[in-house]
Amino acid sequence: MGSGDDDAWDAFGSDDDDDNENDGDNENDENCEDDHPSVKVGIRVASFLSQAFIKADPHIRLSQRITYVSSHETHVIEALRHREIVVVTDLDQDRIQLVDAVVSLSSPCDDDDDMTICRRLVVGGIFVSNGTSSSQNDPLSDPVIIEQVGEGGASLFYRIKLPTHLTHPSRCRWLVNHSLEAEKRYIQSASKYLSTYEMKEGKMTETSIQKAVYCLKEFGYCIIRGLLNPKQCTEWGTTVLESVHSAAKILLERDQVDIYQPHTSKFEPQAYRELSMREDLRFDIRDAPELSSRRGNEAHGNEIVVVNGKTKSLDAFLRGNESILDIIRRTMNPKFGDLFRGNLGRFNFGGSGTDGSFQDLRVSPVGGIVTLPGCGDQAIHADTPHLFENIPDLPAHYINVFAPGTEFNAKVGGTAFIHGSHDLEFTTKYCGSRDDYKATFPFLVRPALELGDVILFDCRILHFGMANDSDSGIERVLLYANTTMAWFTDPKNWDDRRRIFE
Repeated sequence: MGSGDDDAWDAFGSDDDDDNENDGDNENDENCEDDHPSVKVGIRVASFLSQAFIKADPHIRLSQRITYVSSHETHVIEALRHREIVVVTDLDQDRIQLVDAVVSLSSPCDDDDDMTICRRLVVGGIFVSNGTSSSQNDPLSDPVIIEQVGEGGASLFYRIKLPTHLTHPSRCRWLVNHSLEAEKRYIQSASKYLSTYEMKEGKMTETSIQKAVYCLKEFGYCIIRGLLNPKQCTEWGTTVLESVHSAAKILLERDQVDIYQPHTSKFEPQAYRELSMREDLRFDIRDAPELSSRRGNEAHGNEIVVVNGKTKSLDAFLRGNESILDIIRRTMNPKFGDLFRGNLGRFNFGGSGTDGSFQDLRVSPVGGIVTLPGCGDQAIHADTPHLFENIPDLPAHYINVFAPGTEFNAKVGGTAFIHGSHDLEFTTKYCGSRDDYKATFPFLVRPALELGDVILFDCRILHFGMANDSDSGIERVLLYANTTMAWFTDPKNWDDRRRIFE
C-alpha cells in the first residue's frame, strides 16, 4: 500500500496482545465452549478485523466501524458484534451505504452480488474471504493469508480495496521507459483513505490529519480520498462552467475575443480581473455573477479571508473544511517542542503572543481552472519560489487545495506532479536548467481523482496540467482555493484593469 507513518496494512501483528482475557472469544481461551471450525473462523475474523481497525486509526472506536457479512455467517456476525463492530447483513439498493470491511466466506467476489458488495466497500477497506480470486471491476490488492483455521481448516485471506483509477497511464505520451509500478507506489504513499465514519462526519481524525501533514512535508502533495460530498463538487463544477460560458459570450460579442478558438480569434485572449488565460484552451476563473451567487450563500464567500488560530471552520465548501485548514496550519507552522514560547515578536502582530496558536492564513474564495478539449500538456512549473536558499526544506508558505468538479475520464487528464520536487535539494540535483526536467521524469505522478477527492500541494512543487483529449466535448473543471501565510500575496496572473463583467 505504500509507505507512511501510519500505514495500517503492512502488518497486523499477533493476536496475543489483542485479547489476553479468558473470556471465551479467543480460540486460545480455556472457556471457549465450542471448538467447531465455523466458530473458530468467526473468532479469527473478528480478532483480525478489530486489530486492523485499531492499528489503522486508534481514534475511531470499533463501534464506529461498519462491516458487511452475509446473513448466514452467524458465527462471524456474533463474534464481530461481541467486539462491538457494527454489522450489516443487507445493503439496500436504494440507499447508498458504505462499509469499512466485507466478509465473504461463501464465494470470492466473483458473481454479480459480491461485485455489488465490493463497490460498497470504501477505498482502503478490507475484504476478507476464503478464496484468492477477485473481480477486475472492483480492484483489490493481492491476497495475503491471515492463517489457516484449525487442522485442515479453511484458509482466510485479506485484500485491500484500491481506487478504481490510480493514475492516468494514457496521458503524457512523451514519457519514455516510465515505470508505472513506481508511479503507483508514489501515489499510494501520498494518499490518505478515509473511513466510513470520517466520510459521514466530513471530518478527519487526528491519525488521518497527521498522515496528510506527513505526506505534504515529505512528498509535496497529499491526496485525500472521499473527503467532500461528490454532489456538491458537481454543483460547483457546473457553476464554474456557467461562469465561463457567460464570460466567453461577453468577450466574443464585446471584444471579438474567442477563448474557445484562440487561433482564429480576432484578438488574443489575455488576463482579466475575473479570468486569466493560462495558455490556449486553459484558463482560471475566479469571479462571475454565477460564482458570486453560489458563494454568496456562505459567510464571506466572495472575500479573501484571514483565518486565525481561533477559527475552526468557515462553514464553506472546500476552503472552509475544518480538516483541510488544520492540515494546512500544521504544515505551514510545524512545532518542535516548546520553542514557540521564545517567539516574542508575535506580541507585535495582533497580540497573539507566545501561546503556541497557529499563525494567520490567507484563504481565497473558491475558483475554477477549466481545460477545454484540445488543450495540450502545460509546461512543467512551480507556482511560487523558495523564500530562502540556504535551507532545503523550509515549511510551505503557499498551499493549493484542488478538487475535481467533473467526473473522472481517462482522456480528460488532471494535474501531474514531480514527487518530492518541493525540496530545494531535489530540484538542485535533478534539474540541470530551467528547461531541462528529463531527470525528474522517473518521479512523475499523474493522480486520478474522483468526485469528492481532494489534493493539497505545496506550491513549490513542480507540476503541470495534463492534456484534455476528450472526443466528447468534456470541459474539465478543477475547483481550487489558494491558501498562504497571511503575510504572503500572489500578485501574478490577474489584471484588475481589464474587466469582463461590469
